[in-house]
Amino acid sequence: METSFRFVAGLHQHMHKLTFGMLALGAVLVFSHAGTVEAQTKKSDGMLVEVDVPAEEYIAPTSRIFARVVTNPSAAVLAPVDAVMVMKDFKVGETVQQGDLIALQDDGNLRLKLELHRLNLELTDQRRSQLEDQIRQENDILELLERQVTLLTGRTERLAQLMSNQVIKRDQLEAVEIQLITAQRQYAESRGRITKLKADLELEQIRRRQIEAERDEVRADAEATEIRAPVTGQLIGLPASRQQFMREGDVLARILSGDDFELEADIPVGLLTYLRKRDQISGLDAEGQPVRARFRVELPEENQKTATRPARFEIISPLTPALMAKGARLELEIPKGESRPALTVPVDAIISDQGRAIVFLASDGLATQRIVQLGSTVGDRVEIIRGLAPGETVIIKGNENLRDGAKVKVVNRE
Repeated sequence: METSFRFVAGLHQHMHKLTFGMLALGAVLVFSHAGTVEAQTKKSDGMLVEVDVPAEEYIAPTSRIFARVVTNPSAAVLAPVDAVMVMKDFKVGETVQQGDLIALQDDGNLRLKLELHRLNLELTDQRRSQLEDQIRQENDILELLERQVTLLTGRTERLAQLMSNQVIKRDQLEAVEIQLITAQRQYAESRGRITKLKADLELEQIRRRQIEAERDEVRADAEATEIRAPVTGQLIGLPASRQQFMREGDVLARILSGDDFELEADIPVGLLTYLRKRDQISGLDAEGQPVRARFRVELPEENQKTATRPARFEIISPLTPALMAKGARLELEIPKGESRPALTVPVDAIISDQGRAIVFLASDGLATQRIVQLGSTVGDRVEIIRGLAPGETVIIKGNENLRDGAKVKVVNRE
């Protein structure tokens, strides 16, 4: 009885596993079928491609000329005062941001100067106060002397009248006249002392303004104890010691910023006429990265052997790593003729096939192969002399494995 029960239970378990396996196999088949249908549907939609339209623009024939990277004078970080400077922990070649702390100056001497200026201002104020008191005293004395002179003048006039009438003797008049002359002399001396005291007071006021100006200058120097980078760039010069005494105007560091880089090329004299008319020119750096530049100036010197003149170019495209070194070489496309109308497409649209240049056009969901004749290259575009018409849609991405007549699906480029 127990054996029969075990047999029935095992059979039931076996049937359960078989049923579960069949269900799993069915799910796999359904999933596989669905994936096949999806793949077939995707394939039937065509290959995904990006397109462009040929551009009509003016181009000029160009000549490739080697150029070199040159640098303009770098930014100099100067010591603001005579003081001991303590440089921060930088090394030559490191990049600093504008406002980064470059050095600290010892402000002990500046604090001493400020204290001396404070004491000098107090002393000047004391002298001014004394002079003002003396001027007030002299004014009081002058007022009394003025009254004395007035009284003696009147008395002298009356005595002179009495003497003329023979009422008094002459020696009485002369005694009063002597008193008047003495008072007049004292009055003149008092006025002279007041004039000198006022001049001394003005001199003290001038001296005070001078001390204030010197104090403000020291305060400004004290506030500039933190010496910071004026520009963002690469450190190309540092002092021999991290801590040393510097004179005012001594160079603490030199910083080469991205704006300091330029290009220089020796341009044949015959091409300068065309170069002067161009707003921008293109080129490639040593790593093949595109470069855009603007003609800035030709230098007033000519190489008689090569019939060339050095020309400077401003870099207007992002500065690539290959260009961030003085003397780095690159190639520039210098115009050698007048501009002419041309039809251009991106270089990515061109496929080389057994010595032929071909492009694929996208029309009604199909790719059509077209053999073209190439002309000049202008940056990342190439001139099409024959084989294309304006307005046709050219495939520029996804054209590597295309075949004539293949189905394509155009996607929008962001």
